[in-house]
Amino acid sequence: MARYEPELKKKVIRLLQKGKLPRQVAQEMGISLSSILKWRRRYNASEDWLEDRRIYGNARRVAKKDEEVIIATKERKPCITVNGARRKLKTRGINLSSSTIWRVWTKYGLAGFDARYLTPTLSFRTTKTSLHRLYQTKVSQLIEKGKLKEAARLVNKLPSFPYPQILLKLPERELNINYQRALLGRYLNYPAKYCQKAKHLRKLFEAKQKYYSALLCGLHELLGLQWMGRAREGLKLLNHLWKLTKIGRCKYISFILHYYEAIFHLSLMEVKKAKKMVTSLERKWSRVPSPYFLGNLASIFAFLGNYKKVKFYIEQCVRQLSSTNEQDALYRLNLAMCNTISGDFPTAKKLLKNIPITNEQTRIMTPMIKAMIALFEGNFHNALFYCHQGLQELKKRGIAHYIHSTTFIEAAVYAASNDRLRANEILARYERYLLKHQLNREVELRRILRRKFDGDPEFAQIKFIKLLLMLKKSKGRYLSLYYNRAVQYARRYGLTGYFYLFTLFYPEAIKHRLAKGKNVALPYTMLRFPIFRQDRVSYLIKFLGPLRVYRSGRSLREQLPPKLAALCIYLALAQGRNLTTEEVCRNLWPRAKNPHHNLSRALIKLRKFLKLSNDQLKIRHRHIFMSEYIATDYQEFYLLLARAKAFEGAGEWNFARLEYLRAFNQFKGEPFKKMFDNYSDRIRREVLSRLEKETIYFVQKCLNNRNLITARKVLKKIDKIIPASTEINRLLTNIKLATHKENF
Repeated sequence: MARYEPELKKKVIRLLQKGKLPRQVAQEMGISLSSILKWRRRYNASEDWLEDRRIYGNARRVAKKDEEVIIATKERKPCITVNGARRKLKTRGINLSSSTIWRVWTKYGLAGFDARYLTPTLSFRTTKTSLHRLYQTKVSQLIEKGKLKEAARLVNKLPSFPYPQILLKLPERELNINYQRALLGRYLNYPAKYCQKAKHLRKLFEAKQKYYSALLCGLHELLGLQWMGRAREGLKLLNHLWKLTKIGRCKYISFILHYYEAIFHLSLMEVKKAKKMVTSLERKWSRVPSPYFLGNLASIFAFLGNYKKVKFYIEQCVRQLSSTNEQDALYRLNLAMCNTISGDFPTAKKLLKNIPITNEQTRIMTPMIKAMIALFEGNFHNALFYCHQGLQELKKRGIAHYIHSTTFIEAAVYAASNDRLRANEILARYERYLLKHQLNREVELRRILRRKFDGDPEFAQIKFIKLLLMLKKSKGRYLSLYYNRAVQYARRYGLTGYFYLFTLFYPEAIKHRLAKGKNVALPYTMLRFPIFRQDRVSYLIKFLGPLRVYRSGRSLREQLPPKLAALCIYLALAQGRNLTTEEVCRNLWPRAKNPHHNLSRALIKLRKFLKLSNDQLKIRHRHIFMSEYIATDYQEFYLLLARAKAFEGAGEWNFARLEYLRAFNQFKGEPFKKMFDNYSDRIRREVLSRLEKETIYFVQKCLNNRNLITARKVLKKIDKIIPASTEINRLLTNIKLATHKENF
């Protein structure tokens, strides 16, 4: 059969509109009369049909009224099968085949998903027809012209529109609720809004007795509640959704609901209930061919601390997914994290090299994995740098789990450098925030690490907490027994990385075994940490005010002259990169005749002041090498600011305000006072510029939240440090006037 282009059909219609007879047009154009009559009839019915290609096949057309009954049958009984629907429709006088009923369901997006790509939100894939392609071109043209409302009205005419990228360009209010449900994914990065929108749509569908669509919205709502840590609300919603499903033969929906139920019970630390569900889910996973569900099972076992099974399920998941899939990159990243926790750092590094950083989650998780690896390799400076990098990515998506991970790694860095007080302070500082988000497991872990709690039997069922309790019992006459058990337990469940971390907080067993010359099952790099060796020291340099230097937690009382102080700060801030002698001489002694001689003399004096040997601070191949770790209060200032912005991005202003105040409290006076070399001058400008910028931003936020007293206190303090700042003086004057008016 001959095919005619849409332009030819339009030309024929224009000739007919001018008054020509169909027979005359057929003779002129060389087209059969029946085709021209058919085109005219279709044009009179709808202009769109001129551009529609013929749909091959002998699909049976269903009357509009019958379609509505078929849809209502599925909507009111979500778990009804095709054969069940056919029997029910037959009783109402509608005798249709199973294939016809199925075709109507898929047409309206109520069925037709591919089980191989099934997700916990039960997303469907609609087949693209010629009508869809026609509407796609028309809608795209209207969007280009800026006629968005008209484009939305055109889309609403169709029962489904399988072009999500085009739907995202349309105003959501103009689309019907079915398309609004399809667009819920746009709020995935904002859990609170995502959950709120899903709940609103669910209630709208329930009011219209569209329970199947309400169930799909409920699955989105469950995902949002899981991310926000609202486990009790999640269990209430689950009970409601079970009533909507009435179970039936919905194996996929029941699998998803059981999965969420296990997650929520684990969040509430009801481990026994969760374990029963996990065993049933394990039996069912072979009947659910989707690789995404394997990833979900892996997340449950990660919560329980069984990383051997986590690794197994993620490997299965990665094998089934295509390498070009964006979701595959995320699962490979989870596999890298799993290898890091299992202590297999070379494999984790190889995986990280091949993972593209494409979305927010990969940008958050990658620095955390790198931070853990850097810590175990003894590179403390890089570990804190990656923590800061991960916190910066949390500005838009500040989720409590990531706050826990970054602060836990930071505390481990300080514990490794033998600064136990700072490590405990960081662990304790965020417990209130974690409890607010119901991260009870993480709080329990922190309390045991701080030696403030002996451990709850319910929590001891989680593998890594049980491992920590074994390590805690490794003392006295049972030291070797429990230590060897802990090592074997960590290897059995893939928790070797966690074992390494926990030894930083409970180093007594390691020190005892090292003194006796026994094997401690730790990497060589970790045995060189200050926490395990008395001959290794760490330093803390506070230069955000009068210079103070601490050696292994003890203050060095001697005062450094300005040049030596500048060199000391230079070495501290240059950690993690190659520092050449030429660079130091150019910055500290730019006009000296023999700057290298000055540098050598300064290093001898600094070595004596810091009580270091020639091997610990030396010049080699025109590079300066410092083997000991130096922390600074400026580094702490940056980390606190990044954490404050992460809290602010998550809508936690009260916690953000406290972090900002801790950051400003790092300043004890004017930095680099009476230090006039080029390097000190440059760093002073950089530090004061950042301080001024962050102070102005914080004060404006305080004014928006009506925290006038806090803003005034901060401005008074910073005004003493930067008295020449006109912007800070102006803000201070305005706040004084506002406070006076409020009191009046």
